[in-house]
Amino acid sequence: MRERRPAMWLYLLGALIAGFLVLPAVITVPMPFSSSPILQFPHRGTIDLPSPQVELIREVAAAAHRTVVVLANGGIVSLEGWHDDVDAILEGFLLGQGGGRALADILFGRVNPSGHLAESIPIRLQDHPSWLNFPGEQGHVRYGEGVLVGYRYFATSGTPVRYPFGHGLSYTTFETRALSVTRNGADSATARIEVTNTGDRTGKHVVQVYVSTDAGPVRRPMRELRGFAKVMLEPGESKTVEIDLPRRAFAYWEITVGRWVVAPGEYRIEVCADANTVLRSSALTLEGERNATELTMDTPVGAWFEHPEVGSAVMDTLGLTGAPITEEQLAMIASMTMRQFIGISGLDISTDALQALMTVSRSA
Repeated sequence: MRERRPAMWLYLLGALIAGFLVLPAVITVPMPFSSSPILQFPHRGTIDLPSPQVELIREVAAAAHRTVVVLANGGIVSLEGWHDDVDAILEGFLLGQGGGRALADILFGRVNPSGHLAESIPIRLQDHPSWLNFPGEQGHVRYGEGVLVGYRYFATSGTPVRYPFGHGLSYTTFETRALSVTRNGADSATARIEVTNTGDRTGKHVVQVYVSTDAGPVRRPMRELRGFAKVMLEPGESKTVEIDLPRRAFAYWEITVGRWVVAPGEYRIEVCADANTVLRSSALTLEGERNATELTMDTPVGAWFEHPEVGSAVMDTLGLTGAPITEEQLAMIASMTMRQFIGISGLDISTDALQALMTVSRSA
């Protein structure tokens, strides 16, 4: 029985080269080796290539007509210090049995690359959200990024990267010409995207659909990948790609009820070239569900205001209806617990009325 070759994922970064076969230099840069196997290396304190490899790349780039750097590595490596000296970078990541043939097919143009990065390539290791907490100390690691893991952090914070999550180039070009979004349920939708191959070669394009929102009581990333599809297109051909966005695509984890919840509000459906580059967007309003929290004296006043059953009565009960309160003052009040607000405000607030509202919240 013929042995199956492992699937290869290849990524083309940087400027594509036309006619690079005229006295080019192709440099293969392996993963910096240690005594540990490449899949089981310990925590790396740096993502930089060894200085001799960087020096080799720069010296060859200075002498060659064109230079292509082929990377073979088990994890991301820094491209700084030599990126701008070369014409193209072919990222092979963890190459297996058929790696050499796959690389040759791309370098000689027999195959049109269509891979996209599954992780961001930072400019510095210190820019990564896990840098402050990993690998931890004294046997403990704090996962301090929360939901802002990887590209979610870079996109939300605006931290520059060398190449963002989802980036990938091709020997042809594609254009996203239309986006339509239709609701097909209370909290679900379908995105339809028209894509055209505007180049002169057959190629595969990856349509990436992200969701962006500020809805809900928790911090949300700038955008999150919620669906993708790969489509093959002949030169000049257009196709409409459908990507379903189920309820989970819009939900966040609500710790008070222990399940995924869709907050009511506006959601932006974004078709992106990568996690940082929005090509088309469309707004969608979802009904969602209002989380009825059981109110106590130690519940923030903001949760009292937003409660679906008693929220409309809270301002009256606190004597704030019609009072000259600025948005900043209201935000400060909302951040306090009800107990703190009563103690600080000095207002004559009926505890019986508050108790009645808390009773209603328990039955909501």
